Formats: sequence, structure tokens, C-alpha cells
Amino acid sequence: ASKRTVTATAARATWASLRGRGALGRVLLGGAALALEDAVDEFGLAKAALGLMSAVMGLGVLFGSNIGGRLSDKVGKRPIIVWCSGICAVFISLVTTASPVIGMAIGFLFTFSLFSGARFASAQAVTTELVPEHRGTVMALNASGQQFGIVTGSLIGAGVLEVFGYRGLGPAS
Repeated sequence: ASKRTVTATAARATWASLRGRGALGRVLLGGAALALEDAVDEFGLAKAALGLMSAVMGLGVLFGSNIGGRLSDKVGKRPIIVWCSGICAVFISLVTTASPVIGMAIGFLFTFSLFSGARFASAQAVTTELVPEHRGTVMALNASGQQFGIVTGSLIGAGVLEVFGYRGLGPAS
């Protein structure tokens, strides 16, 4: 492939990774930070439960990235990215729309974050492999994209909260 094609592919892969990594999970957590009292009222949760959900999400990403990185070396990075993205979409929607009890919501959130971490590890590897001569730049852009996603997700989450409440955050992400 020509250098121009490889660069264009790397740019598309980077943008897809930035959007997905930053925005998907951050819509839920960013919105939670903006309207904690509403979540407590709407779901009947204790404030500590929201903190627990945040911790569970971090643990899921921790384990998922380690598992996903190793698994992607065996089955391929692109299949891991595609399957994990689909699974993430299902489980983040289930967190807000089909969780009648807190334990179920935490389980859905852990599953979402597990696959999100696996997807990120594979996406990071693919992105840096496409343009190895710009590996540092690509990694910096990816890290910047996470912060961009946090801000964007929080702004989107605030609008969705106003119109649909917390149950609208999953489908919006």
C-alpha cells in the first residue's frame, strides 16, 4: 500500500478509536457527575452505589485491557475491536434501560467496561502499527482523544439528562 493510503487508514483508525474510547463510557459517567442527585432520585440509589459503579468500571477496564491485549495477539486485533464494540453498545444500553436492581446494573457496567478495555488495547495496537514512524504522535493523539471524549460526553450527557433523564443515557451513548 502507498504511504498516503496507510496514513489515511491510520487517521481513520485513530479517529474511530478516539471517538469510541472517549465518548462511549464517558456519556454515562460524565452525565453522572453533572446530575448526581437526579440519578439518586430516578434509580433510588445511594450515593455510595454510584461510587461503587465507577470503581467497578475501572476494574473492568483494568482486567479487560490485559485480557484483550493477549487475546488480540491470538485471534487478531480487528475482530476484537469489532466484537467488543458491539458488545459494549449492548451492555451500556442495558445499564440504564434494563437494570431493575443495582446488582444487575453493576454486572452490566462491569461487562461493558471489561469489553471496552479489551477493545481499547487492540485499537491502540492497531493504530500504532499502521504508522510506526509516528508512534509517539499517534499515542499522544489517542490520549488527547480520551480527554476530548470526556468533555464531549459530559456535554452530550447533560443535554440527554435534561430531555430523557438517566434512562436515556445508555441509548444515547
